[in-house]
Amino acid sequence: FESGHKGGADITYVDEVNPMGTAGALSLCAHVDTIVCNADIITKIDFKDLALEHQARVQDATMCVASYKHQIPYGVLHMKDGHVDFIEEKPIKDYWVSAGINVISGKVIAGLAQERLDMPDLLDMLKLVSIYEIEGYWQDVGTWETYKEVNR
Repeated sequence: FESGHKGGADITYVDEVNPMGTAGALSLCAHVDTIVCNADIITKIDFKDLALEHQARVQDATMCVASYKHQIPYGVLHMKDGHVDFIEEKPIKDYWVSAGINVISGKVIAGLAQERLDMPDLLDMLKLVSIYEIEGYWQDVGTWETYKEVNR
């Protein structure tokens, strides 16, 4: 991407001398609101809208979340007092999951020590983390199976 100017961006690169985790390297960055995105996702999220939503709220971070549905391929037993109460046949469970995209406020970045820290640990430490629901396309391609599925 070089400097980014050809695409209308201003890119600054930061080198980690020692691995600092998925959030620790933010301590080496400018103390401004920063979007951090995992490299193994494909999405059509509107990053400008995400940034505006983050700025409109007073919080430490904004975590993007996506709906993840999982079908259990068996009848699930619900038991009571050692007996089958009922069977839920092949239920579909719907969960909100971290989408691997976060906006971290500049004041949080300014307070980070230059040490190893992973993003889930940072988000757990923060008091005010809002959510941004991804309604459009989002896919994690962090496994060989999901990568092949997306590239069919």
